[in-house]
Amino acid sequence: MSLQSDEYKIKNEMFQKGLIEIDEKYIEYFEPRPRKFLSQKHDGIISHFTTNNLANGKIMINNIPDELPLEIKNDLLELFNRCWG
Repeated sequence: MSLQSDEYKIKNEMFQKGLIEIDEKYIEYFEPRPRKFLSQKHDGIISHFTTNNLANGKIMINNIPDELPLEIKNDLLELFNRCWG
């Protein structure tokens, strides 16, 4: 899947909206934590993983920290699989 394709754009938009929903759902976890990026008001899920675009067009999620609560990890992985799986 090309990064310029309509399919990618739709999936990426769905993923970004889902990340916002995770931030809102777990605001009590993220809000007291210091932000990682200047654009953030407080910490958020975006600071707790990375993605890689592979040569075959697949996208991989990695570097999810062990200290992230299991229910947040599960929601993140469910979202990722729903969008990119």
